[in-house]
Amino acid sequence: MNNGTNPANNYNTSRNNYKVGDVVYVKPSVRLGKEWVSTPIAVWKTKKNANDFYPTQAMITLLTLTPQTSNFGATYINSVAFGNNLWVAGGYYGQIRTSTDAVTWTTQTSNFGTTTISSVAFGNNLWVAGGHYGHLRTSTDAVTWTTQTSNFGATRVLSVAFGNNLWVAGGYYGQIRTSTDAVTWTTQTSNFGDSWEDSIHSVAFGNSLWVAGGSSGKIRTSTDAVTWTTQTSNFGSSHINSVAFGNSLWVAGGYDGQLRTSNGVLRVAMPEHSVAIPNSNTWYLQ
Repeated sequence: MNNGTNPANNYNTSRNNYKVGDVVYVKPSVRLGKEWVSTPIAVWKTKKNANDFYPTQAMITLLTLTPQTSNFGATYINSVAFGNNLWVAGGYYGQIRTSTDAVTWTTQTSNFGTTTISSVAFGNNLWVAGGHYGHLRTSTDAVTWTTQTSNFGATRVLSVAFGNNLWVAGGYYGQIRTSTDAVTWTTQTSNFGDSWEDSIHSVAFGNSLWVAGGSSGKIRTSTDAVTWTTQTSNFGSSHINSVAFGNSLWVAGGYDGQLRTSNGVLRVAMPEHSVAIPNSNTWYLQ
């Protein structure tokens, strides 16, 4: 840190265009109190009047991540899910593990062979795993897995999710399927397009709404997973890798550290890089 003037001196000068809750990007330095922090960050500010900006005290809980042994070795883990008092993790080379405490993991046989598992999900007392080459498996205990026909052909299944008594799977070429039992899958039109660059990376359900995010910042919403409506994600051309719902909020994350939130449809920008000031077990986003 250092006192004095802002080394970057690159505040956006069009402050009159901002509204409460907008994000002000300040790179590579920002002033915290009387000192400047020489770190690429973004600052969340509120507008009191046309020229004055003040930091919010939006608090986020500090998460302490403890390393565990997954038994995956150096192999990628693509998906982790929880259901029925059990954790399930799936990844490259068809590897799948289960755990009751997320500390001790047991190797299971996924029936994927060496094919990558892209996504695992739990719903209605059933586990579903999807992966490359249209592979899809179901299990009631995450130990014995049954092969199902996904109707994806040789195309990758990138995401599976359950909600409102319905299974939804999305993948390459904008393909999307729905099923009530994870056995018989029906092809739907996602409005993502049909090229390799139109992939659906993530599907999720919450608050009576389905959301699908994918390549080039594309995002779609649906109340029934059949008719999909195009929304504006504010990701630009960056890929959306994951969407999720919880605590009345939708969150989407993607390339280059981009994150968006919304209490309806994803639309409000959050910082690409943030600085947090620790205070006991709470961090204040400045």
